[in-house]
Amino acid sequence: EDVPIFTPQAAGAELWRMAQPYDFLFFEHWMTDLMGHRRQLTDAVKMLGVFDGFLGGLLDVADLEQTLIIVTSDHGNVEDCSHGKHTENPALTLLLGARRQVYANQVRALTDFAPIIKDFLCIRTVDSPPYPYRLDTFQNPPLPPSATLPEKHCPRPACSRPRCARH
Repeated sequence: EDVPIFTPQAAGAELWRMAQPYDFLFFEHWMTDLMGHRRQLTDAVKMLGVFDGFLGGLLDVADLEQTLIIVTSDHGNVEDCSHGKHTENPALTLLLGARRQVYANQVRALTDFAPIIKDFLCIRTVDSPPYPYRLDTFQNPPLPPSATLPEKHCPRPACSRPRCARH
């Protein structure tokens, strides 16, 4: 069977279409990292142009009133392809869409993203052991009786999660 070929813009729009049944989508783009390690600046710049088109296509169709898009990196390297190693430069982070102003000042490190994502998705959490809630498993322990949360639902239409303390 043939695999469809999309322009970068159409691929961004297609990602939005495919993501609709889900509450959370993680998309990884690693080609610029690879090109930075290979010290291929010209190719990295071209690939950033492709990603720019992809992101533009996604933003053209995304419901930014109901969606938070996070674009970030775990390290720098593509901005300095002279040595092929990671840099200690701050990594780019873009927050696009709903609640971006609320979360922008909370981003200082990669570890800051999990609480932001949990809050945006209205995932109930109890931070103290032995009741950690994790995004990577559906086998979370039940909430202890002392952890009562509001019965209201998230104000976002189409969201039926119990309302978290911040919304």
